[in-house]
Amino acid sequence: MKKKFFAFFGATVILFAMLLGIYVKYIRYDSYMVFVESFGHGVITVEKYNVTFDANGGTINGGNTYIETEEYYVPDTNNYVPTFGEHTFMGWYKDPEFKEPAVSGELLKENVTFYAKWEIGTYEITLDLQQGTGGTQTISATFGSEMPAITTPTRANTVQQISIPTQAISISIVAISISV
Repeated sequence: MKKKFFAFFGATVILFAMLLGIYVKYIRYDSYMVFVESFGHGVITVEKYNVTFDANGGTINGGNTYIETEEYYVPDTNNYVPTFGEHTFMGWYKDPEFKEPAVSGELLKENVTFYAKWEIGTYEITLDLQQGTGGTQTISATFGSEMPAITTPTRANTVQQISIPTQAISISIVAISISV
């Protein structure tokens, strides 16, 4: 099937080249692309370009950038997944402002850089009230931000100590029971 397509496509390229007054020397097929080498008024070629993946603070293949060389099209971006601590990877973009997403399979016209977009991890935390009443039962915390304020639960005949760090790393609630 490929050979029939390329034969048809090659014949179309030759006809088009002849209409433009280009003398065709030969055609070769390379990675689904047709190259026409010619004499005369011009040369019809398809160029290969480099695609750079910028992890934008994260890592990809052990570094902060990764380069695919000699590409005709934008490679399948799903095959390039960076990591960045407690962040969620949201996709590759053509610009550092994340306005235009990268599109796999697009024909390259120049060397390009794609930028990783990240979303900071947000976590739902459930607090164990230790048989107390009232107080905060769940909070939403964002990685790298201060912990939200909570309301302390109450329980009869007990003294409670609550320790909350300023970073969303861990929470410990210790309830001490006093018998009289």
